[in-house]
Amino acid sequence: MNTIESSPHFSREELACSFTNNCAMDLEMMEKLEALREEFGQPMRLSSAYRDPSHPRERTKPNGPGYHGQGKAVDVLIYGADAIRLLKLAIKHGFNGLGINQRNDFSQRFIHLDTRKPEKSAIWSY
Repeated sequence: MNTIESSPHFSREELACSFTNNCAMDLEMMEKLEALREEFGQPMRLSSAYRDPSHPRERTKPNGPGYHGQGKAVDVLIYGADAIRLLKLAIKHGFNGLGINQRNDFSQRFIHLDTRKPEKSAIWSY
């Protein structure tokens, strides 16, 4: 798997694991994320990106690291009309794992985006 630690719109600090500071984002994921960010045309605040396999959330996964642990997922802090627009563009750009959390405090609302295999495509709410 080809990995990178930063891109034109996303710094290493934004992408790195909050638990270990390691960073290994999947190159294909980041290419899609950059294309999405370009078309979205405004900053995208990430609350989570890469999670090292030793991260507490990844250690609880029964089948090993999830998409964050593989560097294939990000959570974007966003709500309202911007969230709807981001979702539409994310589908256009080939993100096929979409998790939606639009409840409770506005500052905690987010959209999960991942690049899972097409046969595993999913959309869900938290």
